[in-house]
Amino acid sequence: NQSQVSVAVTTTNNDPYVVIPMKSEDIAGMNDDEIYNHVMTNYDYLVSEYMANGDSFRIFSRMRPETKYTILAFGSKAGTQTTDMIKVEVTTTASGDPQDCTFTFNVVPGADNAWLEIDPSDKGHFYNWLIYPADYTAEEAKAYIKDVVLAKYYDGDIPAFSSWELTQGYITTTAWDLRPETDYKIGVIIMDYDTAEFITEMVFSEVFTTTAMEHADIDISDER
Repeated sequence: NQSQVSVAVTTTNNDPYVVIPMKSEDIAGMNDDEIYNHVMTNYDYLVSEYMANGDSFRIFSRMRPETKYTILAFGSKAGTQTTDMIKVEVTTTASGDPQDCTFTFNVVPGADNAWLEIDPSDKGHFYNWLIYPADYTAEEAKAYIKDVVLAKYYDGDIPAFSSWELTQGYITTTAWDLRPETDYKIGVIIMDYDTAEFITEMVFSEVFTTTAMEHADIDISDER
């Protein structure tokens, strides 16, 4: 689809191998040795995550819509390539108009946390989500993203911000460090991954209220 590719691999033994997607334009014109060196040099931190033994099935996510990728598969052990490289090209499907994308929310609040679901109608767009006080306006939320999260937390580093703060597709997670008996809402906004510019307006969930903190009833007695 727009943001995911499913890959099934069948092998003849249990030797370790790597399966990893690369944007085709990033390895255009390289031979297999150059591609291997490119992967091991620039993506060494991902190689262990993408290692497998025997038959495997994997879903790669956070992919760009309408983009050509090359799925690479090669044997690798102790930093040495042990098989020929297999390359399969795939192209993700296009996303629709971001203005037409809608979001469905589901929230189960606790006292200092909230379990939440966010499900966009179009899975290809990158979006930022945060939990805001219930009285936050859209302009205040947008200013917080740009002036605090991007400018202060990431020192204006857009690639780092996009990598950590932009989400794609359906998610479920638990948000912590909330205050008991307090009103909150989720805010989401579609953003450009490369420029961190806002593409749509801010969308808020319904307001939810965290529960009261439960205190243990403890009796301490001195029986000396």
